[in-house]
Amino acid sequence: MDMSEELSKAFISKITCRSMFVNDDKKNRNFAPVNRSIHLRVVFIYKLIKMILETERLVLRPWKEADATDLYRYAKDEQVGPVAGWPPHKSIEESAEIIRTVFAQEGVYAVTLKDDDIAIGCIGLMTGSKSNFPISESEGEISYWIGVPFWGRGLIPEAMREMIRHGFEDLKLTTLWCGYFEGNEKSKRAQEKCGFRYYSTETDRLNALMDDIRTEHISRLTKEEWIVLKL
Repeated sequence: MDMSEELSKAFISKITCRSMFVNDDKKNRNFAPVNRSIHLRVVFIYKLIKMILETERLVLRPWKEADATDLYRYAKDEQVGPVAGWPPHKSIEESAEIIRTVFAQEGVYAVTLKDDDIAIGCIGLMTGSKSNFPISESEGEISYWIGVPFWGRGLIPEAMREMIRHGFEDLKLTTLWCGYFEGNEKSKRAQEKCGFRYYSTETDRLNALMDDIRTEHISRLTKEEWIVLKL
């Protein structure tokens, strides 16, 4: 168990213990079962601390160094990284380094199937200055990819919908943004399925990771638009 998990569980244990004593008299404390609503709030707090999000088929969780082998398995494929703007991974060691230096930051999640916890992709929600776009702190950018064997199953739109919910409901953001490079039709369709609409195009944009010049299309989803889509 890592340190953050120990601290999270200790925090939850403290909350739970407090809620179980309905009479705080030092001489006579009456033990009572934890109220279900309190239990659900505790579970929510734990998941929020650990950044764990769930959908019908997926668990979105923090990356760990033990995911390096699985990350390399999918990120080495030339069909995955270059179209999204980053080079294929060259070794398990490189994947481990990327987990430590890039994926370890808050807001970056491993995409895993519920039945095996194997990292098969990545999704992130970067707010404000952490984004690649010039946006305010009340706005966020969603980025994502998934391994080739899992294409065509609707898993990324499913993960995106939960990330959108998280952004608007949990983080209280006002607007979410996405981008895709010219020719990445799969990414374009994923954004459209989740309600994002075309906003603008940036031409002659330098992509430092691949050292090339690209055209990027940008799409946007506001909280108001999302609420309408939910109705």
